[in-house]
Amino acid sequence: AGASTTGANDLVVLANPGDVAATVQLSVYGANGVSTPPSGAGLVVPARGQRVVPLAGLLLGEASPVVRIVATGAPVQAYLQASLTRTLLPGGSDQAAPLAQASTSLVIPGI
Repeated sequence: AGASTTGANDLVVLANPGDVAATVQLSVYGANGVSTPPSGAGLVVPARGQRVVPLAGLLLGEASPVVRIVATGAPVQAYLQASLTRTLLPGGSDQAAPLAQASTSLVIPGI
């Protein structure tokens, strides 16, 4: 989920439920590798507050970007709010939560 192409209006929402501010670094992985845009560096998410960052402001024109979020000072919650407009017609909206860390083992049950 998520794109920064024409018609996409996707937002990275960062929320800090803690009692101290968090400083966040956003890195974006696209077709040409990793990018650390200036608009994703040193973002301060206030205590018990949130910060919204347009995905297109991080990496414009990418069809399927992956965003890595690193927070210092306090943990943050993050999700992607995605909406799409086709010409003048809304194409829908969705919210995507982060994925769990990849496992180092896989269990395939036998029959």
